[in-house]
Formats: sequence, C-alpha cells, structure tokens
Amino acid sequence: MERRSPRQPVDRPAKIYIGGNEPLPCRIRDISQGGAKLYVFWKGGLPNSFDLADAFANTRRTVRVVWIGLAGVGVRFVDELSTARAKLKGFGRRHA
Repeated sequence: MERRSPRQPVDRPAKIYIGGNEPLPCRIRDISQGGAKLYVFWKGGLPNSFDLADAFANTRRTVRVVWIGLAGVGVRFVDELSTARAKLKGFGRRHA
C-alpha cells in the first residue's frame, strides 16, 4: 500500500484526552503528516475521535481512529487548522 505521506518511526510519550476525563497515557510509535500509530496502555475502549497531546512536540491535535489492532491504534489528524499550524511548527519534529 502506498501512503500519502511517509511515516517517521518514533517512540515518545503522549496523552489521550477524552472529554473532561483524566488524560490516558500512550506512546506515539510512528507519525506522518496525516496521522500516527499509537500504543495505548489503557485496555478500555476508545471513542471514534479524541485529542492527542504530543509531549515531545508540545502540541495537541484532534484525531479520528482509523484502525485498532494488536500492534496499536492508527489515527488520522482531522483538525485542518492545526494541520496548517503543525506544518509551520514542524509537528513531531524536534527544534534546535
């Protein structure tokens, strides 16, 4: 399968925000301009969409679940305004 944007393998902390509840810890395993693969520690269900806070990049994005499997959870970024800002800020990349 050919992807729209290349994946970058990473391993960094993140948090899932669902409504007003306490954030759930997770790890971002890979990331691209269009989405990410997450490893979620929590064994409960996830809603179809939620906010994902990337501790490394200090950003928070709205995502939609694309797939759930044994290897993790695939999400797509759905917040267009944040996508534009992320391109300028380099979402998911360390700045010197």
